[in-house]
Amino acid sequence: MGNSKSVLVIGNGFDVALERSTKYSDFYKSEFCPKNFPAPLIGYLNGWTNQGDVQSLRWMDMENAIQKYAQSRGEGKIYDGDSYTEDEKKLIEKIYEFNSVPTPHRQYDFSAEEEDLLKQMQNVGKFEYERTNAMPCWKFNFANLPYDKFVNSSPQERDIKALSAIESGLANYLNSIDCSAPKDEQNLAYQLLFRFWRESSNGEIYSFNYTSLEPLIRTFDKYSDDLSLRINYMHGSLNEKHVILGAGKETNERGYGEWAFLKKSNDNDYRPPMLVEAMKNASKVIVYGFSFSEIDIQYFNYLFNYMLEGGRSKDVKIFDYGKKGIRSIKNNIKNIDDLQMLGVNVIDVEGKDASVFDCCLEDPVKLEKNLNRLRNVF
Repeated sequence: MGNSKSVLVIGNGFDVALERSTKYSDFYKSEFCPKNFPAPLIGYLNGWTNQGDVQSLRWMDMENAIQKYAQSRGEGKIYDGDSYTEDEKKLIEKIYEFNSVPTPHRQYDFSAEEEDLLKQMQNVGKFEYERTNAMPCWKFNFANLPYDKFVNSSPQERDIKALSAIESGLANYLNSIDCSAPKDEQNLAYQLLFRFWRESSNGEIYSFNYTSLEPLIRTFDKYSDDLSLRINYMHGSLNEKHVILGAGKETNERGYGEWAFLKKSNDNDYRPPMLVEAMKNASKVIVYGFSFSEIDIQYFNYLFNYMLEGGRSKDVKIFDYGKKGIRSIKNNIKNIDDLQMLGVNVIDVEGKDASVFDCCLEDPVKLEKNLNRLRNVF
């Protein structure tokens, strides 16, 4: 082939394979997830999350849920958390009166009916509060807002703040977990990164994750001057102190209306690199732990159409974990049968046919020597 450049694309499955707690369920169950933020978007996500097994939900599922919410907004749907009833306003005003008393002397006195209403309001994202078993320890997290501004703020305004709260909460969560190199240097994801970096001197990495690759690469490459020349973060990163979550492009005629801010592309820091051109021009494309969701498959559709329309063979290896994951990817990729004839292979890293040498770019014997060098580093 005329171009020997290789491209590595990684998704959250890569971080999970490194035994990092970066699943959506990990974040949702943490203290960093704003589950009680006063916004209808949060009420919607809570209801969606609690419908099934939280452990089985993926980031692609969460972003698809945001997309459905934004789409329903564009269609004019109204939610329980949009506005406040007169009874709710009276209760909030009562809370403001309680909060006006200095902390040492503050007392909260709610009837059983008012406590039920508090729970209902929190469940639909109308405000956030915490309560301990020791009375009167209540904490209402809207006390810094003037009463009129709080009860009259639009659901759109609250959802804008909610999306920001989710993104900042996720960044804080990821900063709190262990993202060091795996103890097992035989880890397939780690070996893949090592071998790609060492054996593809002009290869480029495109990460859909927010965790930083630089510290990981420094464990086996201490001397490269500027790693960022070969590393691209598709949705922001902890390096940039900003992560980007949200919906993809509209799939309905009416669009998202005033909720278009939920689109990833509406984020001012959303600067997707030239992944499409990089994949089209590369001789080899390796994909690890990427779910090919409805939102993010658009990057690959250009590559796949390029291959199909021109009958162009290209070495594309897509790695995922388990038969269920492989089936999901094949279901998400249209014309997968024709694409497999052109060199697109979907490989189960759990299966017997999966080998780290499937990822290799050169002679396996040479690469094994490099792996032995890696072992000597530790």
